[in-house]
Amino acid sequence: DIDRLSYVKQNGRYPNNDALYEAALQIMMEKYAGKEGWTYPAYYLAVLYNTQGNDWKNSKNNNFRLKYKEAYALCSQIVDRYPNSAINTYAQQLQREITSPSVQLKVQSQQYPNFPILALSQYRNIDNIYLFTCNVDEKYIDKLKEEREDAEFSDFINKTPVKKQEIQLAVSPDYQSYSSEVKVDEL
Repeated sequence: DIDRLSYVKQNGRYPNNDALYEAALQIMMEKYAGKEGWTYPAYYLAVLYNTQGNDWKNSKNNNFRLKYKEAYALCSQIVDRYPNSAINTYAQQLQREITSPSVQLKVQSQQYPNFPILALSQYRNIDNIYLFTCNVDEKYIDKLKEEREDAEFSDFINKTPVKKQEIQLAVSPDYQSYSSEVKVDEL
């Protein structure tokens, strides 16, 4: 049933394709309620919700904003109710994907000494950004630009910071990505 339903969703050209797919999965979940077979439509519904959550900002559909939470909750039900099911590993992986933290800071290439820096932060599933400023010479920076290997960054991590800063971010428990401008202390 799931394979056939997935085929129709992928190849069908209906204006309300997702809504029809969601309704069909919910019917299947009711049909298999209390049985391990319930995990398959529940997982596929969680994947649909994850995709919709991912499309929230692009689609401008505010109903998609909380879809990550719905996907995570469905995966939790799968893991809790049927810990030995075949789909359990996939549900746990989807939960890890939904809750994985990420952060990116963008600053202009030209900064002035003794002035604060305005940076654009794009973040997901984090509360704070911790910044550490270290003294490096141009030779070291050139080496980083050339190699860009994790081994090179381990040298950087072991340097003693000259300055430390913690930036508090607006917290939203919906697992979505957000962006804001943050003030980085002057160098």
